[in-house]
Amino acid sequence: MPRFALLAATLAGVDATLKAGAFTKYFNYAGTLAVSGTVDTVTTTGTTQTFAYSLSGVDPLCVSGAGTAANSCGIHIHSEKTCTANAGGHYFTGAVTADPWTTVAYTSTGGYTSGSVAINTGATEAEVIGRSLIIHGFDGGRIGCAILEGKCEGWCDTYHFASPDCSHCATTTAYNDGSVCLGWCNADTCDRTSDKYCEGCTWCDAAGKAARCESWCNIYTCESNPVQCVGCDGTGSQPPCHALTTICANWCNKWTKTDKFCLGCP
Repeated sequence: MPRFALLAATLAGVDATLKAGAFTKYFNYAGTLAVSGTVDTVTTTGTTQTFAYSLSGVDPLCVSGAGTAANSCGIHIHSEKTCTANAGGHYFTGAVTADPWTTVAYTSTGGYTSGSVAINTGATEAEVIGRSLIIHGFDGGRIGCAILEGKCEGWCDTYHFASPDCSHCATTTAYNDGSVCLGWCNADTCDRTSDKYCEGCTWCDAAGKAARCESWCNIYTCESNPVQCVGCDGTGSQPPCHALTTICANWCNKWTKTDKFCLGCP
């Protein structure tokens, strides 16, 4: 993967949507209900979390929605980051001082439910990640639990796995052994010991030099990063180093504007 594309994937990971992991029974629930299904996209706009759910194994008594018990038929984000111990109370923070979850409930048909929730918790996405999503029964008890995790596809790999966005991913992906090796590691850069983008790559792509020169090397990096840019000097059959206007437009942004590769960019 060219370095630009790698950066885009990384930045996408920073603002990535969340999802609920696999549901399990709440740690002290002894009943027969077994919640399963998906809460696949949890987005945060400001401090409002929005998610859609499609679940089976919920309480069939919730056919008319919530009853009179507190938390009846609720689907709520809770404060703790566990499904194997007490998940704490409803999660809200910051400017939100009153519990926003008290009226959030699902309606079931034969133990199945689907719907959507949009609720201002006062929390950013970084504050929500890792917390428990609790499904309540008709009597208000906690019956199911899942952890809100960063989406792992396409960006959580062995290098980014320790980041907050990937820390709850169950497994790493083959990202670094596939597209990164194919598009970034090549005969010149495949140093598996000192180049973190090539660690774990079991092979090199000798044909990758042209793509690398075109997409990554420029007037600054050709000088400051000669390992990655060897051969990208505008001579022979290799593409030339990019001009200042190209690197400023396509590489520098509000996150990297102080980076050495952005010297000279306004």
